[in-house]
Amino acid sequence: MNKKAKREYEALQKKNGNGSRVAESEPDPRVDKLEREVAAMKAKEQADVSARQQAIITENYNKAFDGMVAKLPENLGEDKRDYIRLKAEKMLWNDPQARERVNKGVFTDVPKYFAEASKRVTAETKTAADKEHGNRQRVEATGARSIVPAAENVAGAAKENAPGVDPIWGDITPEEIKNAYK
Repeated sequence: MNKKAKREYEALQKKNGNGSRVAESEPDPRVDKLEREVAAMKAKEQADVSARQQAIITENYNKAFDGMVAKLPENLGEDKRDYIRLKAEKMLWNDPQARERVNKGVFTDVPKYFAEASKRVTAETKTAADKEHGNRQRVEATGARSIVPAAENVAGAAKENAPGVDPIWGDITPEEIKNAYK
């Protein structure tokens, strides 16, 4: 160091009392207010940017799932479609690494979990249908036809009576009918 700089440095130390202490001055309230406002504006801007990014990620996430749901067979009911989507979303969110990738906007895990969910749902449906089919076959195999007495004609085919012929009284003439009503 040159001599002049050394003298100025020593003079500054004497003035402040110690070389490590910086000259203290009263804080200016205007500066503090401005610093708080700048910090608040930065925080608000960062929150806005974060909200816009999250909205874009959410929109793309929903588009990815909507595209997968659109590829499902047409004859599949709306309730099954919703169930597959919900099951895939649950499986996706249960995997912490996949959840982290989705939160960053990377949707490479969506097809994997959607395929797994649709496979599980169709397996559940097939299992339920097979169980019901098995129950019906068991009932058919063990079931016997019960015949209620007098419910079926055991004497043969019923005879058709000719018009004007009474099945109980036989042939009755019109005069006999008139006499019966007197």
